[in-house]
Amino acid sequence: MSIMQTLNLLIPLISLLTIIILIFIFGNKVISLPLYELATIGLLGYKTLSSVNSINIYFGNLARLSGSLSPLFEIFSIKKVKNKKLIKDDIKEIKLKDVGYQYEDSNIINNLNFTFYKGKVNLIIGPSGKGKTTIASLISGLQKPSSGKLIFQLENNKIYPSSKYEFKIGYLTQNVYLFNDTLKDNLILGEQISDKKIWRTLENVNAKTFVKNSGGLLQNVQESGKNFSGGQVRRLGIARMLLLNSKVLILDEPLSGLDEENKNLFLNLILKLYN
Repeated sequence: MSIMQTLNLLIPLISLLTIIILIFIFGNKVISLPLYELATIGLLGYKTLSSVNSINIYFGNLARLSGSLSPLFEIFSIKKVKNKKLIKDDIKEIKLKDVGYQYEDSNIINNLNFTFYKGKVNLIIGPSGKGKTTIASLISGLQKPSSGKLIFQLENNKIYPSSKYEFKIGYLTQNVYLFNDTLKDNLILGEQISDKKIWRTLENVNAKTFVKNSGGLLQNVQESGKNFSGGQVRRLGIARMLLLNSKVLILDEPLSGLDEENKNLFLNLILKLYN
């Protein structure tokens, strides 16, 4: 903005000075400038210097904040990864074969072999920092294994490696994020989904009553869903996964931070979805 202001001031200043110089050179006589012309040149020059000073200040701030900006430039320079092909058929099994994941110098997971079967609720238990969330991130495609491979097997026993293929996975993180917009937009994320299907899904996750009582689908959601309780936010998160036709649901510590009543409600919800 300062650069544009400076240019806007420099153009008339340079034009005026150029005309005077040309008259002086080719007119073969001394020019006596009226007071208003001198005042105009002086004013334009002063404003130009002010704008140039603003440019110096802004570039100085950029130099001073370069350490804070460097992570942004690193993000912008990330090369685009070739899109994987989407598996539209139902998944029968998800197999982890000798899967390892290394973060910096630490082996979070080492030679993990496991199979997740369709129609089963699989529970991964362990202390914090032992790789539970990492396993979820590997299956969902947010992370790539450092070694070994993930395989998706279909009903017809056809096998697809995760390095080339992906499928729709609903991942309910520990902190479900709702953004400042209507509840409907939070649920459908830009997809074309009818209100009838949304209400039916909300009913399936025991969320229809509180959504209707709090203002319906077009009510405004506060940033991070602050106008809903923790249990309500997680039920809305599951509704969002179901509306996006997820083939597999991953719930990362879904009971964390909930009171006993909400824990029981959520466990009953999982049982209902499983059945």
